[in-house]
Amino acid sequence: MNKTILALTAACALVWAQQPEQKTVQEKNVTIISAESTADGKTTIAKEIIEECIVSLPKASELEPMVEAQSLYLKHIDGKEGDSRHVKTYTATVEIHYLVRQKELIIITMNTVPAKEPVLKEVARTVRMSETIASDSGEGDLFADRSPRNYYFTSAGGAAENARARAGVWLKQHAGVVCP
Repeated sequence: MNKTILALTAACALVWAQQPEQKTVQEKNVTIISAESTADGKTTIAKEIIEECIVSLPKASELEPMVEAQSLYLKHIDGKEGDSRHVKTYTATVEIHYLVRQKELIIITMNTVPAKEPVLKEVARTVRMSETIASDSGEGDLFADRSPRNYYFTSAGGAAENARARAGVWLKQHAGVVCP
């Protein structure tokens, strides 16, 4: 039995030594994709956004700020040495909801078949997005502490108007990327 195993091993080695040399195939993977995943270890699925635009934006007058109040203990109010007390302060946020149309390029490469071209497919989709714009307390009407000064809104209307104005600026900045 040992002689049979030895003979088989010698025969396999002889056959293997007589096979002609195969050409060396060098595979290069160049990836310019932002998202990539592997399905079965041999197939790679990647996608990249190639086009994006905003379908529609709301009007600034339609935006309603959400105001929150908070009581804070502040020291040295408006720079006065002995003025330290609880003060009701306000912040406001505006939610902007909009739709974005995206075109994605899906690239499927299969490493199991050498020299096979990748499969390319364009897919269009619409995505709901939102942006939260907050009031800037640096533009508040009251400050406390000495260095650095911290500013606060003391009225709900002041915080709401500041948030609405900042949302209006955001809308103007993004009006250029609205779909034609």
